[in-house]
Amino acid sequence: MPLRFSFKSNFQKAFDKLPPQKQQLVLKALDALASYFQSTQAPHGLGVRKLYTRGPHKTFEARVSIDLRLVWVETKEEAIFALLGDHNEVQRFLKNL
Repeated sequence: MPLRFSFKSNFQKAFDKLPPQKQQLVLKALDALASYFQSTQAPHGLGVRKLYTRGPHKTFEARVSIDLRLVWVETKEEAIFALLGDHNEVQRFLKNL
């Protein structure tokens, strides 16, 4: 069964503030992630990496562009997209876990 995607309000707000070109890059990355979840083969350039594990929850990061990352928390049945931001925002997010 494929993972269900859900989006935190912080992720959605950050997405809404992006210019249309960056929004297209995020949507393209989300499509690539959907394929990744099915095949476990990350497309070149997406740069998926595990950042943190706590019990059944795993936190991952993917590179959307040189200055934009998306972070999600993965459970057995769901990928919860929690952050859309730059490297510094990812570091602040991890400090608060």
